[in-house]
Amino acid sequence: MTIAIGILASDGVVVAADRSESDGTQKREQRKISYMMHGDPKWLMALTGAGPSAELDSFEAKAWRHFSASNAASHLEVEKELETLNDNFYKKKVLPFSQYPTYERPDYRLIAAFCTSLGGHLWHTNKTSCVASRTYTAVGIGQMTAENILNCLYVADLPVSEVINLAAFVIWEVKATVESCGSGTDIVGIRRDGNVVLCGPDEISEMERAFKLYLTAVHRNDFHRCLGHQETQLTKILATEAADCRAEIQRLFKRLSAAR
Repeated sequence: MTIAIGILASDGVVVAADRSESDGTQKREQRKISYMMHGDPKWLMALTGAGPSAELDSFEAKAWRHFSASNAASHLEVEKELETLNDNFYKKKVLPFSQYPTYERPDYRLIAAFCTSLGGHLWHTNKTSCVASRTYTAVGIGQMTAENILNCLYVADLPVSEVINLAAFVIWEVKATVESCGSGTDIVGIRRDGNVVLCGPDEISEMERAFKLYLTAVHRNDFHRCLGHQETQLTKILATEAADCRAEIQRLFKRLSAAR
């Protein structure tokens, strides 16, 4: 059980996922995002997914062995190779168990991000299909919740440094509201300048504290103001608190974005 998302940015792609992994009775923290830098031709790629860890780890190992030796230079070539890899792997590892109960099938879904100097590309898999996305995608038990949030908040043409903030918020919200999603968060940004942006646990914690502050102060005040509700002594106090919190949150995210 998990949530994983990919979001296109103006200068690359951001991939994020929670760290919760469970077998139904026990759970642990597990990193679910990996990435590689291809030397010649030069490009970056990141993988994450939802499903049994054995199948995801096995596919990841096969994918990195393949792409490390690949001569693919464009996103179309990478997409074709990714689709072939997934098709072969799915038919070998999943379809033989298609008659088993759903909870016993080793089914999985992947998110793949790819970036060259020309820009970023994003795909997700659905069984043997590989589907391109022009905006964002999500997989896992928290997929619907994540997509609902992204439908409301996604803005095209934001840079990786700022899309990371959006990704962190989406994962935080899903972890708070969807059973079996939780634990830590991993975020990886790949940029067309050839750099990889990684968010450490301290940075994630700072953002999540700010999100809680936003929902408890700023969002509540904005709701009542936008609906034109009658001003009372309490709403005046809330407005003052919201202004202070908004300034604090803006300072934090300006600092974090500038450092990426």
